Amino acid sequence: MKANDRSQRVAVGIDLGTTFSVVAYCDGKSSPRVLNNSLGKRTTPSVVCFQGDEVLVGQDAKDEQACGELNAASFFKRRMGDGNFSFSVDSRDYSAAELSTFLLKKLKEDAEAELGRTITDAIVTVPAYFNNFQRQATLDAARAAGLNPLRALNEPTAAALAFGVRANDSNAGKKYLVYDLGGGTFDVSIIAIDRKEIRVLATDGDHLLGGKDWDDRLLTYVAERFKDETGLDLFEDVESVNEALVRAERAKIELSAREETKITASSRREKVSVPISRNLFEELSSDLFERTATLCESTLRSCSPALSWNDLEGVLLVGGSTRMPAVARFMRAKSGRPVLSGVNVDEAVAIGAAIQAAADLEAEEPRYYLDSTGREYLLESPKLADVCSHTLGMIAENDDRSRYVNSAILNKNATIPAKETKRHKLNVGTVENPELEVYLLQGEHERPLDNVILGKYVFSGFQRTGAKEIEVDVTYSYDRNGVVDVVATQVEGSRELKKRVETVPDDMAWTDETPKALTASVPTNLSIVFAVDVSTSMLGKPIAKARKAFLSFVGKFDLGTTRIGVIRFADRNDIVLKPTRSLSSVRHASSKIKIDIATVGIANAAIPFDSAYYCFTHKKTVPDVRDANWKSAGELRLAALEKEDGNVVERRVVVVLTDGRWNNQSKAINKAKALAARGIDVVAVGFGGADRMFLQKISTMDEGALFTDLSHLEESFSTIAQTIKEVGRLTRKR
Repeated sequence: MKANDRSQRVAVGIDLGTTFSVVAYCDGKSSPRVLNNSLGKRTTPSVVCFQGDEVLVGQDAKDEQACGELNAASFFKRRMGDGNFSFSVDSRDYSAAELSTFLLKKLKEDAEAELGRTITDAIVTVPAYFNNFQRQATLDAARAAGLNPLRALNEPTAAALAFGVRANDSNAGKKYLVYDLGGGTFDVSIIAIDRKEIRVLATDGDHLLGGKDWDDRLLTYVAERFKDETGLDLFEDVESVNEALVRAERAKIELSAREETKITASSRREKVSVPISRNLFEELSSDLFERTATLCESTLRSCSPALSWNDLEGVLLVGGSTRMPAVARFMRAKSGRPVLSGVNVDEAVAIGAAIQAAADLEAEEPRYYLDSTGREYLLESPKLADVCSHTLGMIAENDDRSRYVNSAILNKNATIPAKETKRHKLNVGTVENPELEVYLLQGEHERPLDNVILGKYVFSGFQRTGAKEIEVDVTYSYDRNGVVDVVATQVEGSRELKKRVETVPDDMAWTDETPKALTASVPTNLSIVFAVDVSTSMLGKPIAKARKAFLSFVGKFDLGTTRIGVIRFADRNDIVLKPTRSLSSVRHASSKIKIDIATVGIANAAIPFDSAYYCFTHKKTVPDVRDANWKSAGELRLAALEKEDGNVVERRVVVVLTDGRWNNQSKAINKAKALAARGIDVVAVGFGGADRMFLQKISTMDEGALFTDLSHLEESFSTIAQTIKEVGRLTRKR
């Protein structure tokens, strides 16, 4: 392809930073350059602010935050991939990935205005120690912003490219430590230079350690002085804390150029000015420097073979927080090696990403260029060998079956893309349709729960051979983005198994128990029918709360072993969904939990137990129970289970939610007893006008009846879910 016949694809490098973000561009034949934003600045604050229908991003958002605006979000990079994080504005919750999407859209728009071209592709950098969830969330944010992410590149690796560390004969054999201290994260990588490539030997980091922690030390010190002088707690005034934090960050920057500054804090008509010297600042944060040194030394030791400071050619400082004079001084003293400079530490990561973006695009669409003599040449792409930032393992029993451990399969610091296969024997006995469950762990700790549980993978589709054991190859892989995949293959016939990804159960405490003991205490398969009162007394907030509580309740169970059905009732019963393991079907059924006068009426005449029995058995009605010898539904239930001799294939439970008094309570109690006589449990949750004594009489389980209120409905269903799961731990073969 000639130079004048260029591809329409344009790739940039984006340093999606905790405090500031940077975009750089490289066409592959000239020096990379940082692109200015709409204000003519080379860095954009990583801040998003919501003002009515308008979303401010960058400096405008940061200015609002400095004025105490509470709807300004910052430092959300630290919470990427965290399902428990949300930033709430006007009843709308935003995840860290969604906030990052706003930022990436702004970066893309400004860069396009500077370049005068549409940007199609990007390399987005991530801290080396980001886990699978965090990396995937970053890639998802890039796609949502209209970018094709070529890869998620580790920040220290990108920085090495920017420093001009090149694979050639003169650099062959040299090793460097990349010390990357950003606004919210710290990363360290050890790189080695060969004649043809740059190899990452080891990487580590702390995504909760960065320049913000130095800011926080100043803020805490100022708050203490403020309390000493005024008696007031600065942290009780959110707006004042935000203002003081902005001033603390500004003071940190000033102390990089001068020996002393001051921070002013004000709250509730009190104002205090606190002098801060550079020496005091460094004393307040001395332990933070030591934390970075500890990580550096452990990363050196993790290389194979282990390295020491003396094995290094030098230290590369990256990240805006390395502008603090103490960083270079500390690292020279600690390492005894030269600290390299010459690259703008704020821009190094983006520049390195731009270099790699040009190379990746070139690898996909090779192009020829003309040199000064008119001869054609093909751009030579830099060769880069990065590594896994975490070990991948699975939950397994140790050799003597005394405890569960993290069985490592693909080790940390393996060169990526990486893949490793391990063979397992699955004891299937006489099970008709066996399944293999794999809990994927990411981390280096022996105890499973000390690691990140990336997912639960259930494999099926085995070809039965008549043998009680089937050999299975389980393969783990990291792609070049550091994103994980799992594949399983039946050895005989090389049959790739069907994979189903399921939600990791909330309750993983069994991994701390003894495996042998658990063989006699395993959750049986469950089938649950959720029967909800939709009489007109539920109109408005109660029915909305009921839907939310139902979905929360469903989330407490593993749909690999649990089926969920839905019945709504008022004057009549309506089977919305028969028990199923399909999460999408269950979610759709939740939308039917609403008032529907035409279908079910308005009052409380119906009893849902006949319909529940039909869901389980396809028999129209539950036989009556008239034996006066039975004292309770609970006794009936226990007798039914005893008849099963512990070989219960599936436990069946009806969960009732109601807010009113039922018209024919005695008949409902008998129906509940009839269910119990056939081993079907009933649990009941009531609020509002519900009859507490009635709830207890229809319940067949201890602690299976709860009276609550709307504000605690979800909490009550969480309790009921735990009760169901605990009673459901019956004897069966593993």
